[in-house]
Amino acid sequence: MKKIAIASFILIFIFSSVITVWGEKGTPIEKLHEEAPILIKPVPEPIPIPDEPIPDPTPIPDKPIPNPTPIPDKPIPDPIPLPDKPLPPIELEPKNGGLSVSPKDIDISSSSINSSFERQISIKNLSEKTTTVTLSVVEKTNFEDISISPTKLTLTAGETRQVTIKGRTPSEYCDFSAKIKMISSASTTIDYCKIHGKLTKPVNSGSPLSIMPHNFDMNSSTKNTTYTKELSIYNPNNKTAKAYIRVASQYGSGLYVKLSSSSISIPASSTKKVTISITTPMSNASFGADIEVSNNLNTSVEKCVIYGDSGLPNEPTNIKTTYDKNTKDYTITWDAITGMKYYKIYTRSDDKWKVIAEVPTPKYVRNNVDSRQAKTKYLIRGADYHDKTGPGAIAQYTPMLTDVPKYCSVRYSFPSKKYTFTWSDMDLALGYNVYIKYPGDEAYNFIGTYTEPKAEISGKHQNHVYFMVYPIGPDGVEGTHYKTFHFIGASIM
Repeated sequence: MKKIAIASFILIFIFSSVITVWGEKGTPIEKLHEEAPILIKPVPEPIPIPDEPIPDPTPIPDKPIPNPTPIPDKPIPDPIPLPDKPLPPIELEPKNGGLSVSPKDIDISSSSINSSFERQISIKNLSEKTTTVTLSVVEKTNFEDISISPTKLTLTAGETRQVTIKGRTPSEYCDFSAKIKMISSASTTIDYCKIHGKLTKPVNSGSPLSIMPHNFDMNSSTKNTTYTKELSIYNPNNKTAKAYIRVASQYGSGLYVKLSSSSISIPASSTKKVTISITTPMSNASFGADIEVSNNLNTSVEKCVIYGDSGLPNEPTNIKTTYDKNTKDYTITWDAITGMKYYKIYTRSDDKWKVIAEVPTPKYVRNNVDSRQAKTKYLIRGADYHDKTGPGAIAQYTPMLTDVPKYCSVRYSFPSKKYTFTWSDMDLALGYNVYIKYPGDEAYNFIGTYTEPKAEISGKHQNHVYFMVYPIGPDGVEGTHYKTFHFIGASIM
């Protein structure tokens, strides 16, 4: 207790000292209250609330909460048991789509302009089953011509076949390319073979090459025979030259010209030979070809001309004639003759055959032909590239109708000055062509076509007048036979 009393005394003393110090150094507490009165800021009046009634809340409908859909007590099925047999391995398709193509890139830049080429590619079936491969040429640029053979292959497992690519390079200096597209039925992968080249115009860095001979005369040759000729090419330059040889053009259907090489290297001041194999046409006809030789040192082109004649052209065969009674078109066709440039068509006039047309193909069509003209005879002859013609063949339409009217009669009317010519009608006849010949006439004159078996012909009375009637058959052509009546004298009507 004594310690507590002492502590209390100490605290009271300290407190009294603090109050005394404040009163001496600053403003007494009592004075502070008097000099710093508290300012009371008036409170603003509250915003009045409008006397609008508060709307009642929307009542909640007393709709009962539906019960949840019960989950059926269906038992969970047992999992499908895995077989004890191991699963077969997954067959991975070959990366190349089931095919092996070789080569996949063909460069023919060494070719000359507008020259033929031939290349082969091998296609192997890598799958374990038979597949069908379809081939086509795509993305063709600047090629004069390009084709593939065959366009479809059937390959058994592991089988290899070759495909031939043929064509002709561009006719001007440029880049060219194409792709051979290959689709296998055993795979979704598509394979390609690219064929391309670049034809660069040579710079005149040397002298032109020379050739011997400049022509081959084969006029004494026989048809369908193979001949061999040699063409010498001389390089006068002091460096090696590359010569390009090609068949630039040829005429005569059935002529076959083959070169032993399309390009050769010729050392300086040297000569090399190229063999030319020439098979003449199968028929007697004129023929010819131009062999061009270019090089990489000079822009000049040397030409060797082949020409020949194996005899007269053959006679046309398998001649067929048709007539369309609706269009009035008369058509003649025949088999093409090998080596022909064109065909000559003749008709008979004044006992001579005269040319009425020249056609490039074995077909001739004449328009607006009436029933009488459809029986005209024509002569067909082939003409070769030397305008030499061979033996001709006759073309004539054969009418369908061969019958004639059973009877006919003629009367003359002096008042009307007319002949009345009648004949028996025919079931198959579409009409009738009537002719008359007066005394002194050398031939019958055509009067007209009649649909009924009767014709009235104006003219003065004469004795010994001859009348003739030709029936027109179902084909619209005048029949092969006719009926005549000899009018001796008048019978007054």
